[in-house]
Amino acid sequence: MYTIYALIDPRDGKVRYVGLTDNVYARFLQHIRCDGTNARKDAWIQELKAANVMLQMTTLQSVEDLKAASAREIYWIHHFLSLGILLYNNVIPNPAKELPKRPLIEILDHTTINDGEFTELEFKVYHLLIQGNISQNQIIKEIWGTSGGDKYQKASVELRQIIAKLLSDKKEAGRA
Repeated sequence: MYTIYALIDPRDGKVRYVGLTDNVYARFLQHIRCDGTNARKDAWIQELKAANVMLQMTTLQSVEDLKAASAREIYWIHHFLSLGILLYNNVIPNPAKELPKRPLIEILDHTTINDGEFTELEFKVYHLLIQGNISQNQIIKEIWGTSGGDKYQKASVELRQIIAKLLSDKKEAGRA
């Protein structure tokens, strides 16, 4: 079992680091030792220690397979970056290079969506996605009515969050 985790600054509740491990306790100890392999993260942890504030570590997701866990770590890193959160990770992987491309239509199917579980907006996105051959730009233009500027950027972040929720709920439905 692999765990994708976040290190959180308890002073503001913000995630500052996303990682992957098969032993959360050993990995937590490595982080608080500040071993010098990540100067920004170590400086932040030393700042917490000096303020007598305890670093928080929380599980974001647990995954059985290492390849799938690596893909989910990349997802979570980019999720927090898309929210404008500054991460202290040394390496920010490029998801286009790291993840195999797979149409969402192959991942989503009609059996996982229940009208009562999703907002109207989420349901609209879902229905566009399952039609296949539709780009993010097309979805944003159709649902949010924009193709550029600040409104487009906000819509893009919201769309990614909705897709993440749909994929997360699909995974949960598979476990039930």
